[in-house]
Amino acid sequence: DHNTRIYCIAPGVVDTSMQEQIRCSDKDSFSNLARFVELKELNQLDSAENVAKKIISFLSSENPFKNGRYDIREL
Repeated sequence: DHNTRIYCIAPGVVDTSMQEQIRCSDKDSFSNLARFVELKELNQLDSAENVAKKIISFLSSENPFKNGRYDIREL
């Protein structure tokens, strides 16, 4: 079908139960622990619900999207 479009949407780091487990680990088990703790402390994690709403809004938009790749934090 010639009307098919393919998009790549990068959700960023989403605040999930996996993120909580990572933040509770020790630095010997997870070398990037400090980065993920900092993201939480600086309120730079988005909720799964909010990311889903942004994706639905993106896909429901009548505006044509020219690019194939988007960062959810920029939508």
